[in-house]
Amino acid sequence: MKKSKIAAIQLNGKATWAENQPVIARLVRDAADAGAKVIVLPENLYAMPADPRELFALGLGAEGENAPLDWLQSQARSQGVWLVAGTLPIRNDGKGTDEGKLWSRSYVIDAQGEIRAKYDKVHLFDVDVPPRRSAQSATAESYRESDQFLHGTELVLVDTPAGRLGMAICFDLRFPELFRRLTEQGAEWICLPSAFTETTGRAHWEPLLRARAIENQVYMVAAAQVGVHASGRKTFGHSMVVDPWGTVLANAKTLADCFVMAEIDAEAQAHIRQQFPVLDLRRLVL
Repeated sequence: MKKSKIAAIQLNGKATWAENQPVIARLVRDAADAGAKVIVLPENLYAMPADPRELFALGLGAEGENAPLDWLQSQARSQGVWLVAGTLPIRNDGKGTDEGKLWSRSYVIDAQGEIRAKYDKVHLFDVDVPPRRSAQSATAESYRESDQFLHGTELVLVDTPAGRLGMAICFDLRFPELFRRLTEQGAEWICLPSAFTETTGRAHWEPLLRARAIENQVYMVAAAQVGVHASGRKTFGHSMVVDPWGTVLANAKTLADCFVMAEIDAEAQAHIRQQFPVLDLRRLVL
């Protein structure tokens, strides 16, 4: 298919799956009715609890023992769309030092409800986010995802109705070598389920998305969390679709519980890559 409509869902995620599930159902249905063939959901779609440590108790099993994943598969099947199922907190089956940790895992589900791919987040968010300069009395926000999650180790690509998809999640956005490797393996568009903090999003979200799109001549489809969550954390929103020239085709800004949609045009992308062949002209300087 040369042109495909693709949607990115923006969610003000709540503390429990029971609260998030009906909102996701409505947004998936509405995006499908609007003509989307592939729908990307945000990071942490299952739950954003008041105490992030609660994710240990909320951890889910993998295929066959995961009711939310089963439900997402049924949604894809009933709506006749492909879903990129944001991230779910999947329990690790290993023992020893990794016992009790989770994978931050994204699934690609086809329109028959079958799982076509799964990706474990490679780059974990272990940072201290400085307060905005205008908030002199504020303290830094501290995040240590590696206390709860394991690093993924594999690149994942999968063919979809919108072209060959390369998978990435949130903090991966800051590591351009991942995106170049996905492009070298044929990615035509890259998904980015995210929960960017308000502070980092305001400073870096759009520049990084546009940079990854421009330097790799791919479509970037970023589905984000937005607003204030049960823990008090603020996320930036601005779910976007960016084309291979770096043009923002759609931007949800700070609207909660919505979706944006744009068209992926394979012929336009091929034309850009032919007329402006930076991928072919790249030289390694040692």
